[in-house]
Amino acid sequence: MGESKLSVSSPRKRSTKDSATRTPEWALEHFQRFFDQTSEALDLLHASIHGIRNLTLLPETVELLLGGDRSVDPDEAQSRRQAAKHRATVAQREIESGFRTLHSQSLVAVWGQLEAAVRDFLAAWIRHAPTAMEADRVRGLRVRLGDYLGRSEDERAEYLVDLIDEDLGSSHRYGVTRFESLLDVFQLGGPVPDRIRRDIYELQQVRNVLVHRLGVADRRLVESCPWLKLAVGDSVAIEHPMVYRLTEATHEYVAYIVQRIHRIYGDSRADNIPAPSEESRASRPVSAPRRKSRQSRSQ
Repeated sequence: MGESKLSVSSPRKRSTKDSATRTPEWALEHFQRFFDQTSEALDLLHASIHGIRNLTLLPETVELLLGGDRSVDPDEAQSRRQAAKHRATVAQREIESGFRTLHSQSLVAVWGQLEAAVRDFLAAWIRHAPTAMEADRVRGLRVRLGDYLGRSEDERAEYLVDLIDEDLGSSHRYGVTRFESLLDVFQLGGPVPDRIRRDIYELQQVRNVLVHRLGVADRRLVESCPWLKLAVGDSVAIEHPMVYRLTEATHEYVAYIVQRIHRIYGDSRADNIPAPSEESRASRPVSAPRRKSRQSRSQ
């Protein structure tokens, strides 16, 4: 079916008249889920580090258990010893790398979770906010009616977010502009402190290298984030302070978005979200990834 200007009826909207000074839950739930999931991920990261450290003791533990159990078949006992030794070796390798695999996966995940939270929120905004479908960018979308009408209400809203994203080229933008360009469509954008902008920009650039370059610094990362003091070809080893710093930056950024939403609804909770303290953050060291040169990697 051919393309057409978006002239179909708006997705069903829910009234907010009964909560004039209270932000509706649908406007907050995706960001609350983001806070919960990323906080749980940090807890899991911490627990995993402790668990991996304990795995280095597994061979001794297995040996003690087998020494007091003569009922175990010798071949089975040997198999258990080998398995324990292998797990301890893997654990020791991860420890010596500064838990690079765990930390890298954490950063990749938090960027994906931030993207999902903003996009899911915008889909909810299209569904429920009375003026969402009146935005110029939305009204100007060209949609395939067959694709649109054959979807559920939730899927229609997600489909429109996809079209807006594609129309703006937001997926090709960097740092918070990736999200602010989408939020601006609905007059939900706003100022973001330079420090948070830099941290989220760094998160995106490091994530791209981890996903697309197997963690090896390329020229784009080196030139985009000179404060990391990397050279082309360096192995980007992510450490604990960096994971916490960049995750915290996403939390602060989302708090700014939530504050904007509260203000739209006249919710007094907007005043309960303090601006991040530059002094408190300035006193904390900005940790760069450990560098591992190409020569050292080949040894």
